[in-house]
Amino acid sequence: RDGNSTITKNIIRYNTLYSNFSSGEGGGILSYGSTVNILQNEITNNIGGNGGGIFGGNLIANNCISENFAEEKGGGIYMSQNSVINNSMVFNAADMGSVIDYYLAENPNEFKSNTIRGNVVLGEEPSYTMGISAHPMMQFNNILDNTATYELFNRNGSFTPHLDARENWWATTSEVGIQGIIYDWVDDATCSIVDYAPFAMDILTDAPIAPPSGLTME
Repeated sequence: RDGNSTITKNIIRYNTLYSNFSSGEGGGILSYGSTVNILQNEITNNIGGNGGGIFGGNLIANNCISENFAEEKGGGIYMSQNSVINNSMVFNAADMGSVIDYYLAENPNEFKSNTIRGNVVLGEEPSYTMGISAHPMMQFNNILDNTATYELFNRNGSFTPHLDARENWWATTSEVGIQGIIYDWVDDATCSIVDYAPFAMDILTDAPIAPPSGLTME
């Protein structure tokens, strides 16, 4: 807490921090009241209340965030006011928000070039992979093969700006199909609109490749 730091090139799992349990926040990494850059780490098989893998962080980039579990929200990440760029976020689980629960972040914060695949929500319907109460630029992500009612659940109020979620790959080229996995003003007039068009017509190769399920590194 407090100060500036960088967490980089660590394996946060198994013998290091394997199946850590925090009844509060952040199973793998907890960053609170400080500026922390989380770069090029493997953050795997951790458990927390909110943020199974990570709670907080200033810049989260080039990490593999996989197979973490949150008892509440944000199986992979629970955060605000930060950027999430070029991460592989796969096979995480939570009661709600299997990949990320994102709040209070405004432009120019970015959620960009991430691969979001194979994550599972275990809570009640309607469930969501990503819960957003913020306005980051959400672009150039691959979002596919997740288990939830909605991939993106927009909790911003109707009088706030549109959420920019253009140029993402949603594993379909059907506009009706994409709208069906986004919760926004179309579903609830108290929410703002998500701008998802134009959208990617194929998987984006600049985002990380998702590892196969159950992969371990020695």
